[in-house]
Formats: sequence, C-alpha cells, structure tokens
Amino acid sequence: TRLAGAAQVTMAYYQMALDDNELAVWRKALATARQMLTATQEGYQAGTRSRLDLSQSKLTLVRIRMGLDQARPQAQAARQVLALQTGYGMAALPALAPVAAPLTALPGSNMLRQQADRSQPLLRVADGEIQSARSLPIIAATGAYGLDTSMLPQSQQLGWQAILSLQVPIFGFGRNRDRVAAAQEQVAAMQAAKAALQLQIRSRLAADYGAAQAAANALQDAQTLAQTARTVYTMTRKGYLAGAESALALQQAENGWVQAQLQSAGAAIRARLTRAQLTLDSGLLPDQRKLS
Repeated sequence: TRLAGAAQVTMAYYQMALDDNELAVWRKALATARQMLTATQEGYQAGTRSRLDLSQSKLTLVRIRMGLDQARPQAQAARQVLALQTGYGMAALPALAPVAAPLTALPGSNMLRQQADRSQPLLRVADGEIQSARSLPIIAATGAYGLDTSMLPQSQQLGWQAILSLQVPIFGFGRNRDRVAAAQEQVAAMQAAKAALQLQIRSRLAADYGAAQAAANALQDAQTLAQTARTVYTMTRKGYLAGAESALALQQAENGWVQAQLQSAGAAIRARLTRAQLTLDSGLLPDQRKLS
C-alpha cells in the first residue's frame, strides 16, 4: 500500500512537472513572437515588410496564445491532483523544484534485482510466512507436548495466498507424522509460490529497465533535435530581420523549435519517471535512492 501510494504521488508530481515545463516553453515562445510582431510592424510602416508578412506574424502570435491557453488549465489541473494526492491545500503545496534531465547512467540491472530481493515488501512477507510455517513442525516434533493445537496466522497481503492450519494432538503418533508431512508439503508449496512471485517481480524489473533505457535514448535524440531546431530558428530569424527570409519561413522555423522544446521537455520527464518506476520495483520509495 505504501509503494502504491508513492507511485500515485510520483506520477502526479511528474505530470505537474511536465505541464509546468510545457507552460514555460509556450510563455517563452509568446515573448519571442511579440518581439517579432513588433519588428514586423515597424518594417511594414517603413515599407520593408509586406502586408502578408504582417498578417503572418499576427497569425503566429495567435497560434502561440492558443497553445498557452491550453497549457494553463492543464498545469492547474495537475497541481490540483498533486494537492489531493498529498493532502496539501493548493496554497500550501510546496513550490516545484526544477526537473532536469538525469545526469548519470542507469544502475546495473543486477544491482536492481539484488535490491528487490532485499527490499520488496511482498518477498519479505513471503519469507516471514515461510519461516513461520517451517518452524511449526520442528516444535511439534521435539517439544510440543502439552500443546493441543497450533495455528499459523493467515495472511491476505500477498498477490498469492497461503493458509496453513495444523492441529497436532499430544499423542497422535502416525496421524501426527502425517500432518507434519502435510505441513512440510504446504511449506514447499509456499516456497514455490514465492519463487513465482520473485519471477514476476524480476520480469517487471526487466521490462521497466528496457523502458528506462528507451527513455534515455529518446531523451538524447530529443535534445539533439531541440538544439538543431534552435539553430535553424536563430538563423531564420536573423535572415528575416535582414530581409532575406519571409514571415512564413520564420513561422515554420519557430513552430519547429517550439515543438522540439515540448518534445525534449516530455522526454526529460519520461526519463525521470521510468527511473522512479525502477526504484519502486526494487522495493524502495523514490526518495530513498536517487537513480540520477
């Protein structure tokens, strides 16, 4: 339950981070579009810009305002969801720390599997139940005289459920041995169930590790694309101000740069989110180990 709650809060946190990052991209684009509209208006009045250039610059500004108008309520909704998940009021919600791209390589998959074996709550509960079940026949066989019945606690906290109930008469002789043997079989079944659970956890780790690697590669590609788009926009803007490029070419370059920034922001959040998922898979809370 604790890890499930942490997963929900983590998802809400990174969704708010993504929306805030996208909001920042649109605000920056709006400021740039206003500057270019002012330059176009001045050029139009001076006779160096056409009416088409002026209309195109106004259209660019309207399009960016539309993107900003859509981003604002999304960011507000994400903040409300995080407030509900954490129990904070909207006014009391802590300021969001800047979420940057991960700076370090992913940890080794073997290390994650070992951490999961040590820390996964499901496996720890399973070990406790197996140990309890294993100890019962030993007590019954060596010094249990005077005990009429013994009962293992029943657990419903696992994805698999193992219930073992033994009644051990004081002088059961052969019947007692049969019931001890049945208990040992039940212990073996619980051990097999634990092994199946461990396999399921490791399979999940493997799948999420692959997703984290893919997210890291996608982030590198998105950052390269954003740098290239920025270069194209900068060159086109200089050409436009010098009268060598049209407003349409500037709009296309600016749109490409905005979209590349949005893609890069999303890739950075996904890279962080997949690492947080790996931490949860290994049985830890996201703030207990930093995979970045």
